[in-house]
Amino acid sequence: MADVWKQIAKELNTLLAPRGFQQSGLKFVNRVIPEVIRAVTVSKFRWNMPGDFRFQLIVSVYLATGDTGEFDFPGCAGRYSIVFERSTGDFVGDESLLYRVPAQLPLEELDERLRANLESRVLPFLDSCSSIDATIGALDKYGNTTGHRLFSMQLAIALARLGRVEESRILFLRTPGDESVVRQVAATYGITI
Repeated sequence: MADVWKQIAKELNTLLAPRGFQQSGLKFVNRVIPEVIRAVTVSKFRWNMPGDFRFQLIVSVYLATGDTGEFDFPGCAGRYSIVFERSTGDFVGDESLLYRVPAQLPLEELDERLRANLESRVLPFLDSCSSIDATIGALDKYGNTTGHRLFSMQLAIALARLGRVEESRILFLRTPGDESVVRQVAATYGITI
């Protein structure tokens, strides 16, 4: 079944490579803008059964945060903090959306639903994350559209690491959850709320 995953990666690469994404196995990373790394990853469904293979596409956005951060990327200077990670299904209101692997090889082309979601929602969102400020705007728009601000804390931490204290404070203040925990995390990064 390994050939199926290679086929899926090949098909995805036809959509992603023209936009600057480089393939490494089942992960596609766009390093064109050094301050914002964008990634699309094929995540195999953990309970796949013979003859019934499914997967999700996971979209991630990382901001360059200098010497601090959880991630590094080959060929990129400094460290990165993740500020967004969601399934492509979340863009259509179905966070648990799974794409089924076609039973026959070779694949004629990607599932039409997957292609439409990528082309009309996911890739425009990733394209809009073209700088740190543009990413803040894109995540605000995403939060306003979905009605939840799941990534306020991650973004606040990244901005605190960049020394953007006031913007970080604002994001910590609108982070959902236990206020005492949010205050404690903010204090860890030198932000008083």
